Amino acid sequence: IQDTVRAALSQDYPRDRFQVYVCDDKASDELRDWCKELRTAGQPLMNVRRFKQKGVPHHAKAGNMNHALGYSTAEFFAVLDADMIVSPNFLRHVLPHFYADDVAMVQTPQSFYNIPDDDPFAHENTVLYEIVLKAKDYKGCVPCVGTGMMFRRSSIAKAGGFTYGSITEDFNTTMTLHQNGFRTAYLNERFQWGLAPETLRATVRQRQRWCMGSFQLLNRNPGCDCKLSWTQRFLYCSPALVYVGNSIFIFYSFTPPLSALGVDFVLADTVWFPRYLLTWIVLTQLTVAELYRLANKGGSRGGIAQLRDSQASFWMAPYIIRCLIKLAWMEVKPYLMGFWEIIKHYCCGCCSFCKPREVSGGSAGVEFKVTFNVADMLRGQQVMATLKYLQYHLAYVVVSLACNFYKLAILDWNSCIDLGAYITYGLFQLMAFQAYVPIIYMIWRKSMVIQREQLVRYDVDGNPFVVPPAKLSRLMKRLELLTDLEMKAILDTKGVDHSGCADSLDIRRLCALYLNDSEPVVLAPAKRRQLMQDLSV
Repeated sequence: IQDTVRAALSQDYPRDRFQVYVCDDKASDELRDWCKELRTAGQPLMNVRRFKQKGVPHHAKAGNMNHALGYSTAEFFAVLDADMIVSPNFLRHVLPHFYADDVAMVQTPQSFYNIPDDDPFAHENTVLYEIVLKAKDYKGCVPCVGTGMMFRRSSIAKAGGFTYGSITEDFNTTMTLHQNGFRTAYLNERFQWGLAPETLRATVRQRQRWCMGSFQLLNRNPGCDCKLSWTQRFLYCSPALVYVGNSIFIFYSFTPPLSALGVDFVLADTVWFPRYLLTWIVLTQLTVAELYRLANKGGSRGGIAQLRDSQASFWMAPYIIRCLIKLAWMEVKPYLMGFWEIIKHYCCGCCSFCKPREVSGGSAGVEFKVTFNVADMLRGQQVMATLKYLQYHLAYVVVSLACNFYKLAILDWNSCIDLGAYITYGLFQLMAFQAYVPIIYMIWRKSMVIQREQLVRYDVDGNPFVVPPAKLSRLMKRLELLTDLEMKAILDTKGVDHSGCADSLDIRRLCALYLNDSEPVVLAPAKRRQLMQDLSV
């Protein structure tokens, strides 16, 4: 949180024209004292503490932001998550997009600095930020994604503040703004860098929360809301439809393995089904590739990272199905409990089922807590927790491989029909490979996330900044022509300690972190000779 606050205070904007508010939902005394020190030093900072009364709904993030709005009168305000480090030019670049009075919100994409270059868990959401939000911006109905956005206060006030009733308050509030006739915009420039969940458990909890929020939006019946345009109605119903489609696909993917065990399926036809499946796979990948080309290869990562979204829709399907079951249970449970109360009313009350029992723990709803400290668990507990969340993928991989080898053992190579059937199972092995993604990541996770923390650096004033991975690799390539002594000289001129660098690669990476795009790295001959002479002395 301290890095986030310092980055927000270092905005390239007149100091008397903006104020930073720390919305403390836990009323931390330590954070209050730290903010007080900065405020005493002349920083435009205020710590807004919210004391939550037990038993009274506090509405999580939406309630926290509504509470903070009571301390400010500014017409425009931006929202950042506690782990997001924002660039100094955020205000200057985002604020001009409120040129029209009906623009209520401007959203910018999220980026993360603690994930591998290939992004196995699809945290970058490349399809969302590079394709989907661009299309929604064309219709003026961009949804809020929770951080890195700026609002117009008068629009939020007309909408009644941040909307309650959903664990994804960002989508819910955006829908209320659109119902009041406002537009929302999307600025495809990256100004914020934060921390993504590194464990499979935290990632699953986060995606399940998104799934539940999408279905909670359907309680407002957006499809029949006359205040929304037809395009907006479809866009607010589409997230839930996508989750349902992915859930159906996981059942469809088990068709060939079950057919290998003797279960007869019409879709497992050995003649046309392999051709259909192969065509579907090829056309899907070509469509995704074309969409990325039309999006000018956006995003901070490329290569295999651009395919992670389609992979995630497959390996996340079992967890989404569990979430849908919980949602169905939450809808049915009140009716069952009411029926049970009627039974108890007419019962004598002496049986064990009717006697009151003490219930320890529990919750009225479904909790999806993303924060999870793996370091606090024992090694055996870590393994068991990992296996618990990988049981679906391990089962699918084992069943797929077993069915594949079984069909290979009984295959009649002289039969075209049997050969076509085996091609079916071979093609579905390609789908089974998608289930390997979380398995491989959890086994080799430490080696895949090394040196992510080196992307956060501090300037001479102590303000944090993040070097995007694409920019870092570009700067490191520019430094390949320099020797270690020359790179150390550049670091010395910037006052950077390089004593902890073990080899040339560490020196080059450290030098790239503090090098600007406009700085020349090839020295003039005379200056180079003088530099080498000084270094030799």
